[in-house]
Amino acid sequence: MLIALCQQYIEPENDILKKVAQANARTGMSTFPRQAARAHTKLTQALETLFTRFEELPGLKTHEQFILIRRRLADIEVELVASGEFFNESVSIYNNSLAHLPRSLLAFILRFRPREIFDDHEAVDTGTND
Repeated sequence: MLIALCQQYIEPENDILKKVAQANARTGMSTFPRQAARAHTKLTQALETLFTRFEELPGLKTHEQFILIRRRLADIEVELVASGEFFNESVSIYNNSLAHLPRSLLAFILRFRPREIFDDHEAVDTGTND
């Protein structure tokens, strides 16, 4: 819906819209926390670029659907941060449980391994292009 709305207002910005669409697709294909963090970071950056550009367009900036989409995206961002924190807490508990007897013995036998946390700050800092 965001891309369809935006296409009405700007034709020259198709490259930005394509980046948003590609980044969105990558977030759905991510299977590992590090990949998901990188995809999330790229999507956030693409959306920031898109919204910065659209702030310059008075017709779109005041469009009711655009305002609703921006609010919804802000809500989703808050939910993603909360979900990431919950995931990281769960992974930390799991990883810590693997380090203590007798669970560590059972974990070794069953080949349970520590898991990565979701760290989108690392994805920004490394500057990797995935």
